[in-house]
Amino acid sequence: MPRRLHQSDSVLEIRGRIIAIKELGKTKREIAEDVGLLPRQVQRQISRYVNDNGRPLQTLPRTGRNPVLQENDVNTIVEFNAQRPFTGSAQIKEEV
Repeated sequence: MPRRLHQSDSVLEIRGRIIAIKELGKTKREIAEDVGLLPRQVQRQISRYVNDNGRPLQTLPRTGRNPVLQENDVNTIVEFNAQRPFTGSAQIKEEV
């Protein structure tokens, strides 16, 4: 299954186990006991799987603050810092 940044393999493994056990015909309560989750959490994963027509169970995108720096800005700062490793942030801000 695809993995998102900062997502542990164990989360995806549990989601996969939930679907696999469900396809074996076990109840939500039995699945919950097997994987160590609440039945409503198991139901949520099963519903997502059914509603997404069997697509891999990925973590949904989260809302949040947009990045302050663009990727090219980050690359510029990284390159600058590689050339001058002990430069302070104030000096980097002035020169970049």
